[in-house]
Amino acid sequence: MKRTMILLALLAALMVAASADAGMFRKPKKQEPKAELEKSWRYDRLPTMAFTSGELAMDGYGNWKVGNVRVVLSPACTISGAGEHPQLAVGQSVTVMGPRTGGTMVAWQVQVQRTPRERSPRTQDTDIRWSDSDPAVGVGQAPN
Repeated sequence: MKRTMILLALLAALMVAASADAGMFRKPKKQEPKAELEKSWRYDRLPTMAFTSGELAMDGYGNWKVGNVRVVLSPACTISGAGEHPQLAVGQSVTVMGPRTGGTMVAWQVQVQRTPRERSPRTQDTDIRWSDSDPAVGVGQAPN
């Protein structure tokens, strides 16, 4: 009787071990080729974009400035705006886009704004009464 009980216990242990893939009955798992992980774009590592606009100036060291922000042009910076081949010049009104850290902005794109004279042709000065406080504002008939 003892032998039968031991034999049944051993048989039950073998069945459990075989179903659990343990011990000498374990079958080797098939090696699947490792799928190369595609590198996904990490948007959280990109710098935050900033915009600033104002009049373009140069500081004493020959660096561009827009207001109080020092502007450094990146090698891939595109300059677009008024004219066929826009150029940066002191006194132009510009909008700069790029990452900003502290008081420095790396320009990825510079948009040269048109001057007020280029936006709309002026009529004769006799037709418009210009404001004394703001020379860009006037009262009169607009051009057709």
